[in-house]
Amino acid sequence: SAGDEAIVIGAHYDHLGYGTYGSLYAGTDKQIHHGADDNASGVAGALELAQKFASQKESIKRDIVFMLFSGEEAGLLGSNFFTKSSKFKEMNVVAMLNMDMIGRVKNEQLVIYGIGSSPMWEPVIKNYNTNYNFDITYTKAGFGRSDHSSFYTNNVPAVHFFSGSHEDYHRPSDTYEKLDYSGQERIVKLVYDVTSEIDAE
Repeated sequence: SAGDEAIVIGAHYDHLGYGTYGSLYAGTDKQIHHGADDNASGVAGALELAQKFASQKESIKRDIVFMLFSGEEAGLLGSNFFTKSSKFKEMNVVAMLNMDMIGRVKNEQLVIYGIGSSPMWEPVIKNYNTNYNFDITYTKAGFGRSDHSSFYTNNVPAVHFFSGSHEDYHRPSDTYEKLDYSGQERIVKLVYDVTSEIDAE
């Protein structure tokens, strides 16, 4: 029954520190890698959604679990650990929605990975996108360089929302004033709509 099922909304909260691994910074001085888009943007989205769904808990049919993962940059360590745990089996996760780098929308473009993990995703997203008019690239593959992959490999329908790469990726210059907050807000609202629809089914 729906009451025994969970939907996971996830984002990773780790970044690169001083560029320990994965840095694309060419300089030799030590600089903090801020990670505003990667992935403070997704973490902010998850926190907003947690607050919104908590205010509606009387009407929610499934458990909605908010997970902020660490170790993503080091190889999806946090989400892999979770999907190998007994907690994951107990939870009966029926869907996972991941936000990683949702803060730099350009020309209304939005990429959604993992559409092939379930036939439910595309029609639901297309329906709600009529309110937002994103130019969406639907990517079937569920494997990718973010935490949705850990769920996908464990047969959970999982999608990943991504506003695209940019020249500040994995560099100290990924800072907050470059974020497109209104674009990010619209992505989070779309994630909310899709999650609500899955919960209601």
